[in-house]
Amino acid sequence: MMDVFSVTSDAESPGSRNGGIKARRDSACSQTAKKREMDRLAQKKSREKARHRVMELEKKLETLQSDDKQKQITDLLKVVDNLKKENERLRGVTGRIRGLVEGIAVPPGSKHISFVW
Repeated sequence: MMDVFSVTSDAESPGSRNGGIKARRDSACSQTAKKREMDRLAQKKSREKARHRVMELEKKLETLQSDDKQKQITDLLKVVDNLKKENERLRGVTGRIRGLVEGIAVPPGSKHISFVW
């Protein structure tokens, strides 16, 4: 009587069955190696993308800081201009006051101030 579970064809001998397992194992190893290589490439690409983004952000920060410095310089120059104008105005006021004060004559020995117009 034939055992159903032990029937093998002429093309399939016990040795060729082990060869099939080995081929599948090699195929699985090859797929794993390919996956690892793909993962490495993806990680490398991700790192490069992150480095590029950091460089862009650093450049943008530098530009913003430079713009801020330029704005500060512009603001300070406006303050300097305003102070120069105020200085000129005050010099004019003090000059007019000096003229008025110099126009006041105090005769020697007099206790009263007289104005000369």
